Amino acid sequence: MLTQLLRRVEGTIIKQYRGIVKVTKNFYKTSNKRIKKVNRKYVQKIVSSSLAIKMVGYVTLFIAMSSSMQVAGGESQIWASNLRFDKTQVIPISLPAKQIDIKIEPIPVPQPVKKVSISRVEVARERAVVPALSAPASNIDVKAYARARSDEMFGVGHWSSLEALWARESGWNYRAYNRYSGACGIPQAMPCSKGGANFRNDPKQQIEWGLRYISGRYGNPSRAWGFWLSRHWY
Repeated sequence: MLTQLLRRVEGTIIKQYRGIVKVTKNFYKTSNKRIKKVNRKYVQKIVSSSLAIKMVGYVTLFIAMSSSMQVAGGESQIWASNLRFDKTQVIPISLPAKQIDIKIEPIPVPQPVKKVSISRVEVARERAVVPALSAPASNIDVKAYARARSDEMFGVGHWSSLEALWARESGWNYRAYNRYSGACGIPQAMPCSKGGANFRNDPKQQIEWGLRYISGRYGNPSRAWGFWLSRHWY
């Protein structure tokens, strides 16, 4: 009996709750619609009133401007009628004319450049000459000596590889020294005692030793440079 009573009470409560929810939803919808309608009416009234105010302002401004222009026009006519011009009181003014001197200078004609023709034989002779070195020597003299000796030993096509190889090793500095490995000189001989007694101070001796080392181990500077690119040592 109790369970049946409880179920009936629960059913009635649920029905009443659902009815209350429906009523509140309907009230919310209707109230929103009414609020929107009222807002639209007020907005339309405000817009129409603002437009009317603007139109009244424009009309008053236009009327004021037209009246002021009429007054100004009448005053200008009166002022122009009172003007009198007397030709006898005019004072002539004459300004002195300035003389401008224009000088025209002729444009210099460029002279033709003389072409110097050098034969291939003379170029070959100059390349074949091995410059003498004395320590300390400049970087240009060191490279010229190394290029001449490389062309004699390996041929003309290996100089770019030799230049790049020793640029990476020492920067073509005959006083270069690696304190970690003990390598020194332009070719970075390791150890320095391989080159001889005055090896660290004589770039010519360093170049000769480096070229003999490349010839004995790799055959030419191009192969040595290829090996360096893969291992970063030679």
